[in-house]
Parts: sequence; C-alpha cells; structure tokens
Amino acid sequence: MALAAGLMFNPDMLTLFGNSLGAVGWFFGLIIPVATIVHLITIHSFKVLTDAASNHLVGFQDYIGRRTAAVILLCGKLPFAVCTSAALAVTAGFVFNEVFVYWFPNFAFAFLLLGATAALNLISKTAAQTMQVIAVAAVGIGLIILSGAGLSNLPGEISGHEFKFNFSYRYLAAAFVVLIGYDLGLYAHGDDRNESWRSNAMVAAVIAGALILSLWGLAAMSVVSPERLESSTVPYMTAARKALGEPGRYIMGTVAIAAVFSVLNSMMHSVSLMTGQLANLYYDQRLSDNPTNFRPATVLLISGTSAFLMAMGFAGEPHLETWIRASITLWLIYYIVVNISAIRALRQGSASSSREKISANLPLKLFSIAVLALAGTGIILIEPEPVQLLKFSVFVIAVLAVVVYLFDTILYRSR
Repeated sequence: MALAAGLMFNPDMLTLFGNSLGAVGWFFGLIIPVATIVHLITIHSFKVLTDAASNHLVGFQDYIGRRTAAVILLCGKLPFAVCTSAALAVTAGFVFNEVFVYWFPNFAFAFLLLGATAALNLISKTAAQTMQVIAVAAVGIGLIILSGAGLSNLPGEISGHEFKFNFSYRYLAAAFVVLIGYDLGLYAHGDDRNESWRSNAMVAAVIAGALILSLWGLAAMSVVSPERLESSTVPYMTAARKALGEPGRYIMGTVAIAAVFSVLNSMMHSVSLMTGQLANLYYDQRLSDNPTNFRPATVLLISGTSAFLMAMGFAGEPHLETWIRASITLWLIYYIVVNISAIRALRQGSASSSREKISANLPLKLFSIAVLALAGTGIILIEPEPVQLLKFSVFVIAVLAVVVYLFDTILYRSR
C-alpha cells in the first residue's frame, strides 16, 4: 500500500493539485470521485490480467505481444522515474535549505538524498520497503494534522473567499494525474506471491489518497484565496503556513521531504523489480529469482541519469518540466493499454462466465479508457510547449523500442 501511494503526495503533485483547485474551484473536488472510480477500474484490469495468466506482466505480454508489452511498460515508468527524481530531489534540497538548515547547500542535500535512496535499494530490498512505509505514514499524518488545523478556521475564514465553480478542462485533468502510480504496489516482493491482495492494497491506496487529498484541498480552500492558490509556485507551503503558522511550515517541510523520498524510493524499488521480472520472462523463467543484474543496473540508471540531469542544470528548467508532463502522458497511455488488454482477456475467457463478465465490465473499461485519454489530452493542453512534449514522447518510444528489439534479437539469436 505504501508503494502504491508513493507518488500521490509529492510536492509537484501538491502544486498541481493546489493550482488546479484555485483555477477550477469546488468543481475540482467533485471530479476527484470520478478520478477515483477510473483508477479503480484500471486496478480491476490488472487483476483480470493476473487471473488470466497468474501474473499481470505475463498477462500483459500474452494479450499485446512480448515486445510491445516491454516497450509500453518501460515507456510508462523509466522516463518518469529519471526526470521526476531529478526535479524532486532538487525540490527537497530547497525545502531543507529554506525551512530547516539555511546554511546547508540545497544541491548537496539533493545529491545526498538521491545517493542515499539508491544505496538503500542496492543494499536491501526489505529495508527500502520498510522506509517506504515510514515515509508514507509520515506524509499522511502530516497532511491530516495540517488539514485539521486548516478546517478549524473554516467558519471564520472561508466567508472571505468566494470560490468559483468553473469548468476548465485542462485543469480538471490534474484530478486524474495526482492519483497515478498505484501500480508500483504490484512489485512489493518481486515475485508472483500474493498478487490477489496487491489489488486490495492498490484499491486502499487510491481511496485513502483521494480522501486525504480531498481533505487537504478543503483545508487549503478554507485558508487561502483561489487567486493565490492558482498563482503560487508552492501552494502547499502557503496553505500550511496559513493553517498553522510557523509550526505548519515545519510540518509541511517534513511532509515534502518525506514525500520526495517516497517517490525516489518507490520508483527505484518497483521499476528495478519490474525490469528484472521482464528479463526473467525473456529468459522463459517466469518470475523466479532474477539471474541477471537488471535490478541493480536499473537503480544505478535511474539515480545516475537523474544526478547527471541535476549536475547539468536541468532541474527547475522548463525543458525538464515538459519531459515530466510527457512522462505522465506516457504513464496514462500505459493504463489505457492495460484496460484494453483486460478487455481482450475477458473476451478470451471461458464461455458463459466470460459473456457475463464482458457485459458487466466492458462499459466500465471503455469509460476508463475514454477518461484516461481525455486526461492525457488535458496534460498536453496544460503544457506551454506541446510540440516539445510530443517530440520527447516520440523520442522515448523510439529509443526504448530499439533497445527492446535489439535485446530481443540478440537473446534469441544466442539460443
């Protein structure tokens, strides 16, 4: 559950959430339940693939092809892991410098956090999972405390804030983005054990995440004007300070750093296990112990490339923000293909039960596919440089397709 919730509360998501809340108003709060339903439908699609082939990765490959599945999986995770890790590590460095220790260099903290997270994942998978639980718990407790403080001001403060009730399509897409990443919970152990309860953990993470974000959004709206929420670069920090003064600033600083760690840790942990599992499938060993070094290599790739982007000064630059939004779009496309694969799995199931399942689930799957496609379009509309976003997406897909094709060709020639 902690891995599934690892991306939901990071500073970038809280900024997108706050800005969208200020732009759209109360309508944004009403769209959160719709986003929750869409993601729950996608979680059910993962379960369908698991039931059809004993593991979601196996099912994914069975219904869309080995190479295509590998490309879509990697495109949906790797670019986001690299680009977001670089951006968020620097964000954590600035938070640490500005909130806690003024004399400590922000970039030094960013590199230390990135390196420590990579070392943790290289040394012990169990330790990484334990720290993930601690980090997500700290984030959740902190946001609940701040939400309670903000809502205690509700009667006296909200009367001065006349919130609009606008429909802004591009900002409504943010409601679907802030809940992504729950599929990282599928890689809690790195093998095929207990896949059934992982679906329950993802459901719990999405529902809990939606509730906490809704509570925090209501609190933020009660203490900060919509204009300031929309224009602020750190709306979460503004709301925390208005809600609880200086202690609120320290609590939110802790929340931000813990949330950044949870993102770095969950991405390195789960994406590295995903690549290891893909390698096993190529070796026809299903999900047995990984005979390759793909897991540590992936951790080093994510951390090393992120550190390179930071060292080259990309962190905070518009180009990196564009790449992150492109990566989010690719992740949403991955969810769409998962739903399509689940439809194919249902259609190829046993006759009578399959017909009943299709009649009950097909409209929901199609609804999820349509809404996720609209959300991806909304992310493109938010982007100031949509052409650059599309160029980066095409580049990533092309590069990873070539890598997968070469790996597949070399492996099968060597047999």
